[in-house]
Amino acid sequence: ELEIKILRELIPQKHLIDIQHVGSTAIPGMLAKPIIDIQIVVDSLSNIKEIATAALENIGYVYWREDPDPEKMFFLKEYSNNNTSSHYSSSKNISLKEMMHEKVNNFLT
Repeated sequence: ELEIKILRELIPQKHLIDIQHVGSTAIPGMLAKPIIDIQIVVDSLSNIKEIATAALENIGYVYWREDPDPEKMFFLKEYSNNNTSSHYSSSKNISLKEMMHEKVNNFLT
């Protein structure tokens, strides 16, 4: 939830529609890989691409520029934790998606 708060401060509010923790780690008690998926929904990817890329890279996210899906931007942030009993890597994945009014309208009707 702290990461979502940070992201809300980075993404310009005039373009931000929603930020959600999604995927298996968002379901309490469910077994899941140590990957936190966060979906950010914006009004237009073209309006936010430069701003979001710079802001997210500045806090350690890596933008997957070669992503073949033009309807999203994908970012990854990796963490490592070493202790005496285990070693694990986890990551946070962010997808920025454009909320198209037509898609919402089709869903609601």
